[in-house]
Amino acid sequence: TMAETATPRPTLLQRLGAGAYQVFCALLRIQDIRLVAIFGKGIGYLAWALFPSRRKIVARNLRIAIDPMLRGAELARLVRQNIVRTCMNMACTFKTGLMTDKEFKRSVTVQGAREFETMAANGNCGIGCIPHAGNWEVLARIRPLFPSVKRFGSMYRRLDNPGLEDIVYRSRTRYGCEMFASQKGLKEVFRLAKEGGMLGVLSDQFTQQGIFLPYFGKVTGTTPLPALIHKRCKDKGHLLAASTRNTGLGKWEAVLSREIPLSEGVESMAEVTMAVNLELE
Repeated sequence: TMAETATPRPTLLQRLGAGAYQVFCALLRIQDIRLVAIFGKGIGYLAWALFPSRRKIVARNLRIAIDPMLRGAELARLVRQNIVRTCMNMACTFKTGLMTDKEFKRSVTVQGAREFETMAANGNCGIGCIPHAGNWEVLARIRPLFPSVKRFGSMYRRLDNPGLEDIVYRSRTRYGCEMFASQKGLKEVFRLAKEGGMLGVLSDQFTQQGIFLPYFGKVTGTTPLPALIHKRCKDKGHLLAASTRNTGLGKWEAVLSREIPLSEGVESMAEVTMAVNLELE
């Protein structure tokens, strides 16, 4: 009904927050991405120095993901690098949707564009399984590179502030990427799967629900959504690991060509999700 779909009126505090973000974006728009990256790295060094509890969490995660025997100076170095790079990437996500085409071309390269297009064209559906790492906002900007792909979209979680949500939504869809709010259900997502195209899903977290499977050897809640969409696509679905990696100051490479192999007979949601986890590792 109209009452159910109507956008709630923002509170005064929410309007002030959205206004402040607009001012922030206006200032960010005139900054070079490399300057934003330097600022983000500075925040990262500050966070590394001031938050020992965060250092402990990152150290634990690195021992899980890389080597349980990591200790001493090597672990400390990796912890510092991880925190600094994470903060740099987070700062640059705000700028990514505001970059000019010239700045974007200078900052972003694509690996595997031809394979990516094949998996998402001619009625096929590519399901991009994206990890919570890097500057994933880059993936919303690459849509114009693939005119033969019928639909190009991504799942996301709506922000609680309606004004802020509108600003962020317009930024993410400006270049043709469709955004599907998880709160609205999966009807439109399944329609894209049927028609063909590309759909991105942040696939390596679902802490309270989902399927509990090993990820880097530690059992954790993982979203079954890529497996569910793949099942709906029948024989026209392709799972791929889509990611971005930092290659320099204010520079990234979007890696799009890694199709996730499924062994013969793998059909259950848990088996497909486990294959996704292994590839994202």
